[in-house]
Amino acid sequence: MIIYALVARGSLVLAEFTNVDGDFPTVARKLIAKSAKSKLKKTMLRENYAFTYFNEDEFTFLCMTESTFSRETTSKFLDALANAFYSEYDQGNSEAKGKSLATHFTGVIKKLMEEYSGSTHDNLDHIVKIERDLEDVTEIAKSNIDKMVERGMQLDSLLDKTKNLKYKADSFKSYTKKIKNQMWWDKYRSLIYLFILVLVHESNLWLMRIGSLPVSYTHLTLPTIYSV
Repeated sequence: MIIYALVARGSLVLAEFTNVDGDFPTVARKLIAKSAKSKLKKTMLRENYAFTYFNEDEFTFLCMTESTFSRETTSKFLDALANAFYSEYDQGNSEAKGKSLATHFTGVIKKLMEEYSGSTHDNLDHIVKIERDLEDVTEIAKSNIDKMVERGMQLDSLLDKTKNLKYKADSFKSYTKKIKNQMWWDKYRSLIYLFILVLVHESNLWLMRIGSLPVSYTHLTLPTIYSV
């Protein structure tokens, strides 16, 4: 919830409101006195509380919330506070209206604090957060799907390359086998031819030796027949 809020001009607090006792008004005054002027919203954490503020023209708009309070709701509250202030405040007659402004605008701050500390804004912020989370999840899912599709295409390409490499490997294996056989034949062909020649030569010699052997006949002796 929003605990404390103020509007200041320079280091002079024009209007402020809180329902809680504490030293945070003192801390807030020190903060706006020492901090650099910037239109960007800045946050200072102190214990379990967050002081958020920004500057526009010569004015500072500040609020203190619980540290767990929605940063988005805090930012919207400060914008609403600044808009309400500029609609109420006449810079040309600021000195004359200073005292009445502090009284009147305190009620405006209180009303805005109650409005932006209520459950309605918390629920809206919660819904906005859910919508943003859903958008983030959708984008992540879309990105993942795109990556999966791209990865699938890459896998298809990789499979094609693998098949091509396998075909080339098989072709190379067949070619190397053929070369190996050719090299074996080239290496032993002369020896085989020589072996055949030697075998033919030896066969011829063997046949010639057989042909030169003398032929011998065996004479049979007939048995002697005796007459009785």
